[in-house]
Amino acid sequence: MYFRNLAEKGILRMGDLISNNNEFIVRSTCNDKLRELNISPLDIFTLISVIDALSAEWCKSLAMSVSIVSDEPFNLHHEIKLSFDGKNVLIETVVSKTIYKELRNKIVTPPTAQLNFNTLFIIDVLEWKEIYSLPFCTSLDTKSRKLQYKLLNRCLVTNSF
Repeated sequence: MYFRNLAEKGILRMGDLISNNNEFIVRSTCNDKLRELNISPLDIFTLISVIDALSAEWCKSLAMSVSIVSDEPFNLHHEIKLSFDGKNVLIETVVSKTIYKELRNKIVTPPTAQLNFNTLFIIDVLEWKEIYSLPFCTSLDTKSRKLQYKLLNRCLVTNSF
């Protein structure tokens, strides 16, 4: 869970709730860390509610684990990852264009004519990008382009229609 007041004081991870004595900072006998961070009583109650929401197994594993102290400051952008095509990608490396493509690909469905042709020609692999560009490459007249597009999408209207 994210609380802005606690994040500004440097409490961002579960390991930040553990003191040097391997106790929770709000329950430890010496509250030096709380005094150093200048945490308000309201924030202390928030910390208590977060700790109380943890399961007993998590509390034991957090208390037993040795907190890893790193020289580098915590950067939230290094922790947030997005999943694209089953790969986890850091959010700072992703541009809006790729996010848009991923969201669009989840929504876009192929045209029904394309599905019909795929069922007719099961053995052949049809390159649809090339097929859709053929009317523009082969004909200069707009009427013939229109006819080719109607044939491709199987929507040619005749008298028997």
